[in-house]
Amino acid sequence: MTIDGKQVVVPEGTTIYEAALQARITIPTLCFVEEMGEGGTCGICSVEVEGEPEPQLACKTPVSPGMVVRTDTPRIREIREAIQMMDKAGQSLAPRKSAWTGAPWRCLYTP
Repeated sequence: MTIDGKQVVVPEGTTIYEAALQARITIPTLCFVEEMGEGGTCGICSVEVEGEPEPQLACKTPVSPGMVVRTDTPRIREIREAIQMMDKAGQSLAPRKSAWTGAPWRCLYTP
């Protein structure tokens, strides 16, 4: 698979988010907690996948052979900025606190 032009080889079952971490490519997160397997509620980890009409959630989408992913396109930046604005306004779809630790979520995206 390829993420932002960088070839990445990962085992079957790996998510786009995990593959990006391995390749040292940053995909922002808001609701993802690795220890709990949570994620997919905020959408800030959205990425474009070649051949898919809609953005995909990097924290939930498994990689596939030959997959081409783009993490920083105008469409993705627009999505992330809208989510960040909703979060600042207190209207985020993400939970406000971790069910696991009770700690407040923090946005890991800065445009």
